[in-house]
Amino acid sequence: MYPHMLTCKNKVLSTSGENFADGILITWFVQARQVDQYNVTSMDEYAMLLRTRGDHAELNHLVHGLLNIDSTRPEVWVASAIYWEMRDDKPKALTYADKACSFSFFLSLSLSLSSPESHWGLKK
Repeated sequence: MYPHMLTCKNKVLSTSGENFADGILITWFVQARQVDQYNVTSMDEYAMLLRTRGDHAELNHLVHGLLNIDSTRPEVWVASAIYWEMRDDKPKALTYADKACSFSFFLSLSLSLSSPESHWGLKK
């Protein structure tokens, strides 16, 4: 199964309102990372699950891995904020959350300013 499918499956199941054991969701995130270790999509949600579970070491490992993959994605900085919040360093957590918001804002802005033709590679 593709990693994107696994992370989408997790997103749907975690927001469905049904009670799924965190262990099942974590297992699917681990599988997604095994299939594609460069996948960043929804890894902020994986970070929240690790925080809920209290797994400092795995969250630390995840954040370092994500920072090495793509430090321009908001999910990476959200995961970093979650890690520092878990360590009770609120100022650092807020700094990383702010960085996530700025990356998210600039991504949205660049997509809205680009024409649909250039965004999809279509010629006029």
